[in-house]
Parts: sequence; C-alpha cells; structure tokens
Amino acid sequence: MKSHFQDEYILGAEYQLSPSYVVGAKATLRKLRSAIDDTCTPALGGRCFLFNPGVANTFLEEQDDGSFKEVTYSNAQLGFPQLKRKYAALDMFIEHPFANNWYGKIEYTFSHNYGNTEGQLASDLDTGSGGQSDVSTTQDWDLPQLMVGANGSLPNDRKHQIRAFGYYQFSKEWRFGATAQIASGRPLSCTSFWPDPTAPVYNGSYYHYCGLPIAGSTGYVFTPRGTSGHTPWTYKLDLNVAYSPAWADNKLTLQMDVFNIFNKQTPLYYNMRYATNRSTVNPLYQRVLDYTNPRTVRFTARYDF
Repeated sequence: MKSHFQDEYILGAEYQLSPSYVVGAKATLRKLRSAIDDTCTPALGGRCFLFNPGVANTFLEEQDDGSFKEVTYSNAQLGFPQLKRKYAALDMFIEHPFANNWYGKIEYTFSHNYGNTEGQLASDLDTGSGGQSDVSTTQDWDLPQLMVGANGSLPNDRKHQIRAFGYYQFSKEWRFGATAQIASGRPLSCTSFWPDPTAPVYNGSYYHYCGLPIAGSTGYVFTPRGTSGHTPWTYKLDLNVAYSPAWADNKLTLQMDVFNIFNKQTPLYYNMRYATNRSTVNPLYQRVLDYTNPRTVRFTARYDF
C-alpha cells in the first residue's frame, strides 16, 4: 500500500500600505493523493482487507492449501469511485504592527473542503455518538453502495471565517487584549438505512446517505453528503488582561483570560441518523450532541528567566 498523503500548493503575498498597516493574501490548494481504509467489497469474495481506496490494488489472497497468491483488481472491478478530497481557500488580512502602544490584525478566510472521504476518520457516518474514530477502518469504502452520494461538502467545511485579535499596552506593566472569532456553520448530512429495500443503494447492515420521505407522497428523495442543512454560525469573543510588575523587573506576568465572554452556546454537532431501520424513524434525529464551550476563566502566572 501507499502511505496516506496529500499535496499542498500555496501562493501568497504581503504589501506594506504604510508604516502602520500591512495587507496580505494567500491562496491554498490541498489534494488528497492517497488514503488507507478497509474494504469488504464483494469483488474480494467476502474477505476484508486494508487497501488504497479509489485506485487499483494488489492483494495477497490465501489459497485452499495455505499459500498466498497475488491478485490485482482495478478500481472498476472493486466497484468504487475515484478517491477525492480537496481543500481550496483564500486568506486575506490587514495588520497593524505594534506601534503607538497597540497591535491588531483582522483575517478573513473563504474556503471549501469537499470530496468523498475525510481521511482516516469519519465524523458524519456515525452511530449517534459523534463519529467513527477507528483510524483507517471507517465505514467508508467498506462496500460500493456506501459510497453512493458520498461526494459533497465534508463535515469540517466552513465557507466563511473571520478572526480579529489585538492588544493595547497601557503601560510597561499593564496589557489588555481581545480575540474575536466568527465562522459559518458546518454542512449536515442524513445517514440511515435506505427506506426502500428495492433501491440499488440499499444495504440492511450499514448506515449511509439516506432517502428522506417526500411530504404528501410515498416516495423518497435522496440526500447526498452535506445537503441536509448547516449548523448555525458561531460567534466567540475572548478577553484578557496581563500584569507584569516592575518590582519583578517585568519578568513575572499574571494574566486572566475570559473565554466566550458572552457565554454563547451554539450547537456544533447533531445526531444525523434518520432511521434505526427501514420502518422506524430515529427519535433522536437532529438532536444536538455538542455545543460550543461555555464561558470559562483562566488564571496564569509566568516567569521568564
């Protein structure tokens, strides 16, 4: 097998508008080139292997006499789509370097993370507990039908992110700082047993991207990955104050940080399992599983020597 790796391309520039302000921009593109996961595709005769998804693979298959034989299967024979995970982003910022007793920076990121696999873990194909954490043995790629509808916005995709941070130096002893973070919501998926047992993607033992009932009809509409809405935007403001007493030659720093000062507790993750079987809707579907952390206060003491 090939190792799990990706390629990354970055192009950026910075420009000094004046002695007080600097602006910059950076474009980033990441492509997953190789992944590792397990599969039990029928092409392997009921056996399960670790493999490189989305490409041809050579397996050592045990024979009846106990020996092993090299057998190569093309990706088409295995029944899978091409491996795909791409991240594209544009980062822009304006910065005020420290001068006149203050420093500040505002950053904005527009990005898209999409494909048919997150990588070695899967956070949206869950069993109600918030994701599959078994490295390189997720449900992804286990069977060809599980990859139907798997291409879309990945769970950690956030189109818009704004970050602002800075501090003001009142004196050599006192400093006040703030950090603000705003981010758009993550895409949601619907995972379930397919309600129609005659559908070609139906499998009775696995959860996959599901068909939701059409209101006023007996039919269903297929909902591929990332097409079931988004989590809410998140807003977070942190404040801090630091004291470096002159009597300690400014080597001692006493600091207090207040995180999430407005105590906004926004849903971050939902139960995305729509049904527990072909006929039973999951009563916990869309139940919130995780929120942003509540307001917390941290006190620290640091001595530099």
